[in-house]
Amino acid sequence: MEKENRLIRLFSFDESRFGLLTTKRRRITLSGIKPVGKMQIEYKYYWLYGAFDILSGESFYWEYNKMTKLNFQHFITDLSKKYPDSLNIILMDNSKTHDTEIEFDNIKFINTEPYSPELNPAERVWHFIKDKLNWETFESISKLQDFVNQHIKQITNKQILSLTSFSYLIQACNALSIVVKGRSFKSAAVTFAIDPVTSRLFCVP
Repeated sequence: MEKENRLIRLFSFDESRFGLLTTKRRRITLSGIKPVGKMQIEYKYYWLYGAFDILSGESFYWEYNKMTKLNFQHFITDLSKKYPDSLNIILMDNSKTHDTEIEFDNIKFINTEPYSPELNPAERVWHFIKDKLNWETFESISKLQDFVNQHIKQITNKQILSLTSFSYLIQACNALSIVVKGRSFKSAAVTFAIDPVTSRLFCVP
């Protein structure tokens, strides 16, 4: 597909840790009855990486045993291969592990402000998934992974949209042209261009 005709996708990316330590949430009981939950204290974890398209609700996940630059690079490489014909803009936080030595023709990054997880819609997806882990216990990491994966398979694109389609992000996407013209993305109000050194998006006055 010609570069100037590529569809733009906006992904919210983040990773989250899942472990055997019991996830605790509030429990509803009758008045005067103390809520009781089974607690498992075991410090074994794995990481789930996820990218969520805020325009279509499509999702892309990978499991890793650690949160590292190498795993981030692997994830982004596979995401690039999954959506080869679109320009994939990745909205993410400023974690030191969010770095790659590979240059991707169809991947561009936008960072949220430091210490602002509320600006990344992916956080809401993790919260939604972990609600299903409320007071659950598992014999092993593999059992936990099976449980989480089964839940993920049941999440619909519509549910992802309801969690990630923040109004200001939708408005920003609508402001952009749906086609890429050269190396910039133009609208009546603003132009986004790509820094040739860092390959990151910036706003042109």
